[in-house]
Amino acid sequence: MSDFVTDNSILVKYTGQQRHVEIPEGITEIAERAFEKNTFVKELVIPEGVTRIGNDAFAGCTLLSDIQFPSTLQYIGWRAFSECMCLVNLVIPGNVKRIGWHAFEKCNRLKNVTLEEGVEILENGVFSSCRSLPRMTIPESVVSFGGWMFFSCVNLLEVTFKGQIKEIPERSFNGCWQLNRVQMPDGLERIGVEAFTECTVLKEVILPEGLKHIERLAFSKDRFFERLVLPKSLETMDEAVFQGCSGFPELTVPGFLTQVPENTFQGCTGITELTIEEGVSVLGRNCFSGCRQIKELELPSTITEIGDGCFEACSRLKEVRLQEGVTRLGKAAFARCSEITEMHLPNSIREIGDMCFEHCLGLADQNGNIIQNGTFYANVGTGTEIIIPSGVTRVASGAFAGDRKYRKIRVPEHVSEMGPGAFRNCSNLIEVKVLSPEITWLGEEPFKECRCLETATICGMVPQDFEERRYQMAAALGFCTDYEKFPAKTAGYYKIFIETNKEYLLKLAIDNQLLEAVKYFTDTKALNSSEYSQVLEYAQQKKTMEIVALLLEYRSNAKDIDAFDKYAL
Repeated sequence: MSDFVTDNSILVKYTGQQRHVEIPEGITEIAERAFEKNTFVKELVIPEGVTRIGNDAFAGCTLLSDIQFPSTLQYIGWRAFSECMCLVNLVIPGNVKRIGWHAFEKCNRLKNVTLEEGVEILENGVFSSCRSLPRMTIPESVVSFGGWMFFSCVNLLEVTFKGQIKEIPERSFNGCWQLNRVQMPDGLERIGVEAFTECTVLKEVILPEGLKHIERLAFSKDRFFERLVLPKSLETMDEAVFQGCSGFPELTVPGFLTQVPENTFQGCTGITELTIEEGVSVLGRNCFSGCRQIKELELPSTITEIGDGCFEACSRLKEVRLQEGVTRLGKAAFARCSEITEMHLPNSIREIGDMCFEHCLGLADQNGNIIQNGTFYANVGTGTEIIIPSGVTRVASGAFAGDRKYRKIRVPEHVSEMGPGAFRNCSNLIEVKVLSPEITWLGEEPFKECRCLETATICGMVPQDFEERRYQMAAALGFCTDYEKFPAKTAGYYKIFIETNKEYLLKLAIDNQLLEAVKYFTDTKALNSSEYSQVLEYAQQKKTMEIVALLLEYRSNAKDIDAFDKYAL
């Protein structure tokens, strides 16, 4: 009985256990899974006339070590020879026009591969995880090069492209730890996601003119990358393209790259000299964070925005020169740059993110304040209460934002301007005083996430200026504690609001033990007999004895309030 099961000219199944197998003459196609997981065959001869090898045809033939393809072969199917662990040498004739998805995946001993001229299409992952493959030449005839092509080929040293390829797709060389040379193809326009990620010994790739797009993480974690020149043809570059490339000591960001995407050069710890050319306008989030060898930084006049964490943890940065035109410094943009001693902050800055200068001790005075030209930018000390010192006329946007250490902040009358968002995300803040009536706006949601805020004395604003009811109440209680400092017109709005919300405000003041706020009601004789009785009883229930004493003193001095013995101490 024959070991070959056929259907006309199609070899459907091989059932034998021979080491040397010669497929019969007259066969034109080897069907899907015809030899799958046959653990006997070692040598295979495919006769002339065979044009097609189906999907998984020889997958898992773990002893197959020698195979001869006929010149008539045109197609090799998906996973056709995947996990053929003993396959060492491979010559694919030029008449093969397409090699299918992961056709030779995990052929771990494959060392010598020749693709003859004429091969046109290499689908995804054809040679992925071929861990012994040292080099490869892609012939001129190849017009389509799939993703994951050499994924995790950990001993691949060199790849040469003879012809024109428009795209090196996603993860084509990802995890090729030993790759040290790639001759990029002519006509290249796009490099895909993680195409060269973790090519840890790759020192240089010449990016050709004509390259238009580099997708995210394309060269990330290439630790010994020494030299980078971006072509002028580049139109878009996605995030984190060179993240963790710690090898190159010098970097020039060309002016035609108007926006540097987020995380682009994050953790490039080898950079000592950074040049950003005129024309660059936006530095994205974390794009240079952790570049700890940079000591000086001069940004061009075209820069308008420095993103969140942009230079965070650039721990040796000493001097920063910002030009007029910068409007935004993002959250933690220079945080943990502890050695900065010189930084010019231009007047054009309109927004500063939370904790922008965290731990920038070299910029601060003996009290931890960062002040330039009458503008207060931040406090990097450890105190929980702060009073803006004399000589300051302006508090910058985000000056206190995101700092959880603050409990009380006082902005005296000599400060006439405050940027938006100065107090946002101060989650432990309980008291704010902004005493200049000239400050009439603190930005949208000025107390966002200030969940502990009890009193907000804002002399230039009225309760209706705050959207959330809890902050309206905090503003009203702030008025009560400092009502004499408010202009008459502003005070009129507060008095109407307080009268409408008197009972709630008094209970809130007692709950938070705000003696000065309750004193407003006694000083202005704002309590009638019924209100007085309710407030005194509530204060006694809450055991706020200072407030109880204040109310009892008020009763003794007010002739028109009835005495009730049960409220005696």
